[in-house]
Amino acid sequence: IPQERIDLNKSIFFDTKKRSEFNLKSYDAFINTDFSVKPRKIYPDVFYDVDAIGFQGKGLFFSDRLIDAIQDAGIVGLHVDDTEMEMNP
Repeated sequence: IPQERIDLNKSIFFDTKKRSEFNLKSYDAFINTDFSVKPRKIYPDVFYDVDAIGFQGKGLFFSDRLIDAIQDAGIVGLHVDDTEMEMNP
């Protein structure tokens, strides 16, 4: 999701150093956050009907639907590595 598609007024972030939640007021503030800031709740301004989504610079998010399917299948662990994809025309 491009950061411009995130509703910052609703989204909640967590500062792992200060141990507190907060909202970001601008996209500049979002872009300049350091690695101690993690998203807690993200609200895109459009609906994405997907089960896993990457958020620029902030990691992956999984849908409740996917989490439920993993738990129902009895999967007890999941390891996700950083990867890159290159699309050739």
